[in-house]
Amino acid sequence: MLGLGLGIGNGADSDSTAVATHTPLDYSTSLVSWHTANANDLTFDGSNFVTLWEDHSGNGNHLVNGDSSINRRPTWDASNQCLLFINDAAQAHDDRMDFDLTSSSTDSGETELILDSAATGFSIGFILSSSDWQEENQALVGNTSDNNSTIRYQSGTDLFKIDIANTDNTGSANSSLVPNPVLSDDTITHLVFTKGNGTATKLYVNGTVQSGEAAHDSGYDKMFINRVMARSSNAFNLRGKVKDIYIYRRVLSQTDVNNLHLWAATRL
Repeated sequence: MLGLGLGIGNGADSDSTAVATHTPLDYSTSLVSWHTANANDLTFDGSNFVTLWEDHSGNGNHLVNGDSSINRRPTWDASNQCLLFINDAAQAHDDRMDFDLTSSSTDSGETELILDSAATGFSIGFILSSSDWQEENQALVGNTSDNNSTIRYQSGTDLFKIDIANTDNTGSANSSLVPNPVLSDDTITHLVFTKGNGTATKLYVNGTVQSGEAAHDSGYDKMFINRVMARSSNAFNLRGKVKDIYIYRRVLSQTDVNNLHLWAATRL
């Protein structure tokens, strides 16, 4: 990916070398997937509906949508260089992209990405061109019930809810993170969630760690991620313009997040 002012990183899992900007590839040995909304990384169905979102990390953890209904596919927004996820048909599972790990070099044979905070820690980043987040929206979800491993934003109380699952993904522990400043519609936002072994979940908004760190119940330390999705339940709809999603099996430090945020600013 080319971006204005990008620096060259060292490719190691270290935050000791600060450069002008780091892309997610600068921590490549723990990078699971990186989906960047450039036209070269997307496959369309003959229109602007996306059927394949390639994994830019080189790990083969691609996102696909083979649904026959175009109402369930995100739309490529060329002017903003992003994917638009929106529930426009009042469906229970609307616009979505599912992980296809058949070509994966990190998770071959799995049905989902399993992130384990007790083993390696994990970090998940989003770059949003703009967002009209409404109450109880799903961003990343796991398993078919869509509730055991989830990141979602509840605008009515201005907080993120993080659901982290137990070992077999039959239950989840819910906690909340309050962004400060509060996110607003039609703003550009870089979000990073991190969690390590025995530590609280941290939320960074535009490079700044938030005051509302959240702990989870003992025994709940995994995320089983198989989907990026706009979910509908009653009036709960997602309208999110997503530019990038990146996932690590490691905890990003404040310096790491700062470096990535400098790069994120070139994506906006």
